Amino acid sequence: MSLLLRTGQNEKAGQVFEKQGNYEKAMTLYLKSNCFVRASSLLIQHKELLNDSGLVANVLKILLKHELYESCAEIYEKLQKSSLAMECYQKGKVWSKAIALARSVEPEKVVQLEEEWGDHLYENKQMDAAINHYIEAGRTRKALDAAIGARQWKKAVHIVQVLDESESTEKYYQTIGNHFASARDYSTAEKMYVNAGLYKEAAEMYNEAGQWEKAYSLASRFLDRSEVSEMYLKQAEQLENAGKYRDAEKLYLSVDAPDLAIAMYKRADQYDNMVRLVEKFHPDLLQTTHLHLGQQLETQGKHRAAEVHYLAAGDWKSAMNMYRGLSMWEEAYRVAKQSGGAAAANQVAFLWARTLSIESAIKLLNKFGLLESCVDYACETYQFDFAFQLCKSLTSKFRKEDTGGVCHEAHTRNP
Repeated sequence: MSLLLRTGQNEKAGQVFEKQGNYEKAMTLYLKSNCFVRASSLLIQHKELLNDSGLVANVLKILLKHELYESCAEIYEKLQKSSLAMECYQKGKVWSKAIALARSVEPEKVVQLEEEWGDHLYENKQMDAAINHYIEAGRTRKALDAAIGARQWKKAVHIVQVLDESESTEKYYQTIGNHFASARDYSTAEKMYVNAGLYKEAAEMYNEAGQWEKAYSLASRFLDRSEVSEMYLKQAEQLENAGKYRDAEKLYLSVDAPDLAIAMYKRADQYDNMVRLVEKFHPDLLQTTHLHLGQQLETQGKHRAAEVHYLAAGDWKSAMNMYRGLSMWEEAYRVAKQSGGAAAANQVAFLWARTLSIESAIKLLNKFGLLESCVDYACETYQFDFAFQLCKSLTSKFRKEDTGGVCHEAHTRNP
């Protein structure tokens, strides 16, 4: 013992005295060696030490000075000074013991202590742990803040639904809804938005997810017609700019704006889709549309596509004249024969022959077997010079007197 005391090992010396039952000496050594927790524990365990008011006061003074509130509270509990014990537990943030004490001596204070415990956990970023304490304290809004802060979204859903209706809950519903929308849990997100009256946000969520039918169904139930139209037209424009024409079409049609969808396809040069919608919504304008598209495509040099629309409009002559103007006689002849019949084809062949040298013209007409009929046509239309030139090729095919008769008829008409 002399060695321990001489070398300053007061704590070990105090332990020896405590085992020997010399509690006062042990207490002195514990305090001297700053072993305050051992000192308070020793004091609590031995009633004779608790009866020494001077010793107790000195120990408490030292413990409070060093902010060892839990040890102080335990001593006060032994002394049956509950209010002072409670105060020390609160100062030391020893909430579990404070609440346990309150349940036995001051039950009405339990709710306050649960809230203080929750506040302490929340301030120390232990939000998940704070949730249940706020719920025990009946502080639902604080519990909801903690649940959102802890990203405990399922708990947040349950908590927000029991908030008092008089409280402003829109921001909470929106925050929770935004989370579930980003997590693609659209059903839960919709419930949150609708509960908060955020119908537009719910519809836009479905729009962004490409679920147009659900979006339209929801919007038409809760929004004014003008709001629905404005929202959908704006969304459709964005989809059009992104090249998502089919999706944009669905939105245009959902707000009864087929003309905007038709105009969109026209801007995108998607004429098949344009015609499809015109045929469905404006059948009386279908022929005019085909004709207009044929003219437009002709000016763009897209002759085959222009022909398709001219023929769809029932205006094969425009297609034929387009090819004639381009000196694409084979195409003009094909169109005339397919759509106008033999007479029209013969007329085109005659006009084609007129653009060639006489030798080439005769070969062309012989190819189609139209030489004789073209001579007749030339006479009927007073094109006698061309008729005489064509007659020269007939000498090998007909008797001379017959040919002469044809030439004589031409000469008689134009002596």
